[in-house]
Amino acid sequence: MRQIRHLIAASMLLAAANVSAQKITSFEDTQARIVDTYAHAYVRPLTCELQVKERVEETLHYTPEEVEAMSSGNTISLDNLRSRAVFDLAKLKQADAIVAATFNIKGKNTAGFDVTVKGFSANFTNWSTATEKDYIWIFRDGALTTADAQRGGATGAIRR
Repeated sequence: MRQIRHLIAASMLLAAANVSAQKITSFEDTQARIVDTYAHAYVRPLTCELQVKERVEETLHYTPEEVEAMSSGNTISLDNLRSRAVFDLAKLKQADAIVAATFNIKGKNTAGFDVTVKGFSANFTNWSTATEKDYIWIFRDGALTTADAQRGGATGAIRR
């Protein structure tokens, strides 16, 4: 008899635990029917000129906390440090780009880093939609853009 009571009590506890584990406090479900989930947009390339303004040289200091925020784990990311320095110098010189930038990085994890950037400040001018003449040099076989060169790929040719 005692075993039956224990069996019933255990069953009731198990049932109560199961009910409390399945308790849903809030739930919402929505389903929509979509004819086409992908929108296709084609944009004609833009061209512009790069107007070089002046030769620039600036040393920028980054604190250990800033360097840590730009790093991954225990490894200092020199690419991120260089990118940040170019961004800050372009902002300082009111430029869209720093052309032919070179870098000298000195410092320690505990004191921060000084990044000296040398290059030429430049602004984009004369924006226009590309013409057929522009397509010849933009999309010729094997042509690399600056973005392609950074990620190691090449653009394809236009198929007419």
